[in-house]
Amino acid sequence: LANVHAYKAVYALKELADSTKPLVLASGNTEVKVPNSVLKAIAGNSPDSVTISVGISKSTDINGAVSYVYEFTITFVKDGKTSTVSVFSEPIEVTVEVADSIKDSRKVAAYYINESTGSLDYVGGKYRDGKLTFTINHFSKFVVIESNLTFGDITSHWAKDQIEVLASRKITNGKTASTFDPGDNLTRAEF
Repeated sequence: LANVHAYKAVYALKELADSTKPLVLASGNTEVKVPNSVLKAIAGNSPDSVTISVGISKSTDINGAVSYVYEFTITFVKDGKTSTVSVFSEPIEVTVEVADSIKDSRKVAAYYINESTGSLDYVGGKYRDGKLTFTINHFSKFVVIESNLTFGDITSHWAKDQIEVLASRKITNGKTASTFDPGDNLTRAEF
């Protein structure tokens, strides 16, 4: 019976790949929209079975996290060999739920958890109605963070709010980790 279901799923994938429609997977408040070109690439391998999964875990050790940690994977089996699809020719759109406790939605963004470097790489996204939608070109682990960056020398500056929003979205950096120097001239390299 399992082989029949796997055949039907692979057949459905081929049918969807032959159309122009994306595959939209939704569960609760999480949605993954896989573009047709990605489906065609997977179907082009003539797989025996395809698995798209979303792993969810608590984000207790990530400062500012306002979502679970999501791990997205696509695997397919062909001739008994399992392969992982991790890089895509066209971005995949992901929508995840964000905690109600956020203070400033302008400072909320998705981050890729880069396990090889131990860093959080900015992805971005758009917040709306308690959810963040972002696009990615690869699957891995992601988390939504509300970043509250500030600098000691902008506490009474007229552009404090704008500087903090730009810094939290990784659009600008300070001169150091604790100073922005808002009165300094902007160099060509900084621009």
